[in-house]
Formats: sequence, C-alpha cells, structure tokens
Amino acid sequence: MSSWAKESSHWIANYFLNSVLGTAFAPPMNAYAYNFLRRAQYAYSEHALARVSTLAFIAHSGQSPRHFTDALFHWENFLGQAWHAYGILITAWKGKAFEKNDGSVEQRLNALYNQMKHVESRIDNAQIIPGATVPVWLENQGLRSIDASLTFLETGEVLKDLAK
Repeated sequence: MSSWAKESSHWIANYFLNSVLGTAFAPPMNAYAYNFLRRAQYAYSEHALARVSTLAFIAHSGQSPRHFTDALFHWENFLGQAWHAYGILITAWKGKAFEKNDGSVEQRLNALYNQMKHVESRIDNAQIIPGATVPVWLENQGLRSIDASLTFLETGEVLKDLAK
C-alpha cells in the first residue's frame, strides 16, 4: 500500500507546512483535518507493520506466538486508526459511514474495531470461539471474528479510501 499513497508518511508534516506557509483551515475544520490526517497516516503505517509481522508469522509456519502476537497487535492498531479516521470524517461532514448491519467494509471495520476494543465484554459474554483468547484472529484471507470479517484486500481498500 505504500506505493498507493507515497506521501502517507508525510501527511502530518505536510499539513503543518501548508498551515504555516499557505492557507490554514479555520476552526474547527483545522482540528478535524489534523486529526483525520494523523489517524489516516498511522492507519497506513500500522497496516505496513501488520503486513510485515503477518509475513513473519507465515514464514515461521504459523508456529511463532511472538510473530502472531506482533501481527495481531498491529492489525488491532490498524483497525483503531482506520476507524477513527472515518469517524472524524463522519463527524466533520455530519454523515454516516454505513447503515446498521449493511455488510459494508466500513460496517465490518467498525465491528472488528469494537470487538478488539471491548475484548473483556466479548470474553464475559462468550462472544469468542470457545477456548480462544482473542475476539479477532488472523485467517488466510484476513481478519475474522465470530460475526465479522475483513479480507486483507479490503484492508487495502480502506487505506485507498482514506487516501482519497
């Protein structure tokens, strides 16, 4: 995904430079813009780290708890940063990311993010696979929980959407 938005690692620095040297957004749009760019930039960087960690896990025949934990950690962070970036846009433009249970990528991203965020209630309410330790896990195709999934291809689509 780094080739899709080559400047993604510089979005915040570019925002500051443009704000100082060019025209700045008026409040509160300046806060929305800054926070959106911050979340989107880190969604990109966490996605890259998640990909590297997932490939390391696969390279060790899926037997390395450390590589699995690293990959899951970065996927969790990607879910959080990506969802918060969408949330900022939704609030700034007073819109909606999805209709309830519409099955869209945005709805499933939100579901997986919330399941990671509320892991303790997922455990308490038996909303994870019996014997499992996490509510969201890695599969060959992507991320999955008992009631939502997001393919690796769809995670790339999320990043493309945020870059637009």
